[in-house]
Amino acid sequence: PFLPTNTLPKLACGQFKQDGVYQLANPKENEARLLKHLKDDSVRIVAHFSAFDIAASIEQFSRHHGPDAARDFMRLWLDKIDKNLVSDTMLREKLLGIADKGFPHPDCSLVACRARRERGFSRQKKGANFWRVRFCELAHLSPEFWPRSARDYALDDVDDTEAIWIDQEAEARLADMLSPDTGLIKAEAIEIKAQLALYVMTCRGLVFDRRYVEDQHSKLKQEQAALIEELKSCGILKQDGKKSLKVLRALVAQAY
Repeated sequence: PFLPTNTLPKLACGQFKQDGVYQLANPKENEARLLKHLKDDSVRIVAHFSAFDIAASIEQFSRHHGPDAARDFMRLWLDKIDKNLVSDTMLREKLLGIADKGFPHPDCSLVACRARRERGFSRQKKGANFWRVRFCELAHLSPEFWPRSARDYALDDVDDTEAIWIDQEAEARLADMLSPDTGLIKAEAIEIKAQLALYVMTCRGLVFDRRYVEDQHSKLKQEQAALIEELKSCGILKQDGKKSLKVLRALVAQAY
């Protein structure tokens, strides 16, 4: 099932940095560049909400090359994560918030993260410039033909992500949160994989073996029935299935 906020749309473009300047690439160029980066262990990939970017890129690869090739492409992503070469600024912001205050920041959107880290920073992303939900209108066009405001929005996103990541690195280093072995915030790679799995499940649902599920359900019902009989035999449960507080109090007093 698809949820309104969790879908896998077509990718309209990709962003990359060349000679210190961010540029936009059409989906075909971006796919080739991404495939090269996934295989290159000297390249670290940084994203804001990586689950969406990874899932959408796999979906696009499947449309272009088929499901078998997409599975291999997904393994490249998972290998990259396992090698600690993928960072997620949204997850890092949450982990840093938990370390600092015991709970994540309530708003970990891209603009909110940068505004929180750079006092006085302000960027309007509403009204006519709110391209985040309108890039589908441009999916058939190469980025050089996009309106200037759409190009600026896409480039602002990647600029914000880099600025946040650099600031997070400094904060995590001061808080001794970076793993000496991986250079990532501790638990970051595990959280990236968990977030990806949960996100894909909300988009696609779960594929399962119905017969296996039915067998497991039957097995659990039998185990539950046996446990209920055991609790009844020692008096914790009455014959009508209700708890006996008198017996429970006596057992607790006896134990302590």
